[in-house]
Amino acid sequence: MPGWWSQSEAKELGRTRTALQEERKRSRIPHISFDLDNDGVVGNRDLVMGKYFDKDEDGKLNPQEKAAALEAIKNGFENNFTWGLEQSGPKVNRIM
Repeated sequence: MPGWWSQSEAKELGRTRTALQEERKRSRIPHISFDLDNDGVVGNRDLVMGKYFDKDEDGKLNPQEKAAALEAIKNGFENNFTWGLEQSGPKVNRIM
């Protein structure tokens, strides 16, 4: 059995279950460089378009990538997508 499987060594490494969950949660938060509309929050649109322009896939937009994204948005790149579909659910007639 590998030594790092024991609880004592896992705690020394800082790899408790709670620590791993917190680390994974932090890794899912998008970097602030994805905020393309400069409102201080990385929204769904920002994230979708930011991921499209993150060419090196490092989870951040460097200045060249951000400049390309802003220029594309200025030229109507956002119109290539259909937004708001998650808000329109099926219309179900309920009989009460």
